[in-house]
Amino acid sequence: MGFWLYGDEHTYADVLLAQAGVELNPYYTKAALITERRVEVSLGHTWLNSVSSPWEVGAVMPYYFPDLCGVVIDPGDESPLVTLKNSLFDLDFKGQNVLSISTIEHVGTGQYGLSKEGGNAVDAYKKITDEADKFLITAPIGQNKTLDRFLLHELESPYLQFMVRLPERDNEWVSVPKEQAAVPNRGKGRGSGAVAVIERGVFNEDSRHPASEG
Repeated sequence: MGFWLYGDEHTYADVLLAQAGVELNPYYTKAALITERRVEVSLGHTWLNSVSSPWEVGAVMPYYFPDLCGVVIDPGDESPLVTLKNSLFDLDFKGQNVLSISTIEHVGTGQYGLSKEGGNAVDAYKKITDEADKFLITAPIGQNKTLDRFLLHELESPYLQFMVRLPERDNEWVSVPKEQAAVPNRGKGRGSGAVAVIERGVFNEDSRHPASEG
């Protein structure tokens, strides 16, 4: 597991955004880079640079690095970079490289224009991880009780890791065991103080195809 290093470099997302000349509204400049976006943007940037023909479920990276985006799926976002308005449950992800940042926790809730029909957050997680070749999924802890229970207490996966924000260390993000990710109200600020990161193919070796196999 290598992606935890980007959590230690807690200004990495800030530097990337500055280099790209991204102008953000006051919410993002003051709050989002303290929240899970700090981790998600830096991980997403590296991941997108490491895969070909990415599909993104939930339009997030188009607002940061539009030139890296491929197919963007979001039924509720009006960005011109959204290419498909379909529900993720209507799509086939077999053989695709799929990115999803802070999106699956909204699936099945009716938020952001998403339907309450078709499946919930856990169903969305299972569909992506069952079908996609490579994937990077992030989900903040504390936003969806069903998803939290699944990630913290039911799921056992070599691709799952948790990161938390440490206010006492200038809001640095670090990797922790899942027990520490379950601690509520971690520090002050908007967003979540903990995030689940599920990744296969770039930061984590694909255990379906061990390197020792010919």
